[in-house]
Amino acid sequence: MASQTHITPELFKFFRELKRKNNREWFQKNKSRYEEVVRDPLLEFISEFAPKLHKLSPYLVADPSRKRSISAAGGVKPVSS
Repeated sequence: MASQTHITPELFKFFRELKRKNNREWFQKNKSRYEEVVRDPLLEFISEFAPKLHKLSPYLVADPSRKRSISAAGGVKPVSS
């Protein structure tokens, strides 16, 4: 498997701009950018990292599902809304 960079300067640029313009209107205008440079690359990272995490400990699970998180004790805990 080829090494891929998921965390890029564009990701940090997005968060810097979000910090300055943190409102719904700005986010709605930049939602596709968020999906392209933040959400999708990080979900790919989680998917690629999951087997490595499992090798470290079978009790750690990384699930890139939208309503899941990394958890301990072998279970995947839902993220509270």
